[in-house]
Amino acid sequence: MKDVAAALRVRAPSVAEMLRKLDGQGFVLYQKYEGVRLTARGSEVACVVKNRHETSCAFLELLNVSPKIADKDACIIEHKLAPSKIFAHVDTRLIFTPVIPCSRRNGTMSASVSPGS
Repeated sequence: MKDVAAALRVRAPSVAEMLRKLDGQGFVLYQKYEGVRLTARGSEVACVVKNRHETSCAFLELLNVSPKIADKDACIIEHKLAPSKIFAHVDTRLIFTPVIPCSRRNGTMSASVSPGS
């Protein structure tokens, strides 16, 4: 709990409160003093969030944005823009494909361009 609070720069009671909420919504299994684990539902949501972040990073890197700045800007994109607006004007031939399923991914993402139809 202290590690999470320190990483997020918040107080431990704030982390505990959010973990209780996430537990109540079925995303994590949380018991005070026993730690926290993602549920299957929580894992699915985490995978979607991770994929969205990696896709945003890959897109920005295709525009020659440095990986460090792409990571930072991807966070802004995730929190400030609706996903439908992000790629609304991106050429539909640009397709982002995870290298392997999220459950087994080591953080690798590839981007490819396929011919338009």
